[in-house]
Amino acid sequence: MNEMMKQMLGLVILLVVAQPLAGCATAMEPSVTLTGMTVSYDEADGTVLWFELAVVNGDQVDLPLAEARYSVSAGGETFFRGVRSAEATAPSRGVAVVRLPASAPKDAEIGPGVKVTITGRLTYLTPSRLSEVLFDADIFRPEKTFTASATIDDPAE
Repeated sequence: MNEMMKQMLGLVILLVVAQPLAGCATAMEPSVTLTGMTVSYDEADGTVLWFELAVVNGDQVDLPLAEARYSVSAGGETFFRGVRSAEATAPSRGVAVVRLPASAPKDAEIGPGVKVTITGRLTYLTPSRLSEVLFDADIFRPEKTFTASATIDDPAE
């Protein structure tokens, strides 16, 4: 192993060991709850679903939300996979709303009475400068996994 590789390895080990000392290990994990789902139908393009998630931050500091990676399924079949910027910060002891879209092709059996499940993970930044560096270097990216289901209602007449 050359000298530069040894120095890089030493730096990575130092950062990982120092992480808990910087307060990252004490950050509270947020909770994620599905609070709503809206559906719009388009005969030409298929169905569009919007999932509304409440991200609850019980910590005393704001929690910047980074990215959601998720999939949506119905009847055991996944019909959508997506990645979306969370575009929100969960305030100290507060709630942030994250809206995630999904589209289903015309031939998907998505309609009234169908149970739809969203499964994913939400990455967030913990409150310290070291956490930001490790996050940007893709070394430490805390995440909260979530799974929730909802049944599509009959459209209003």
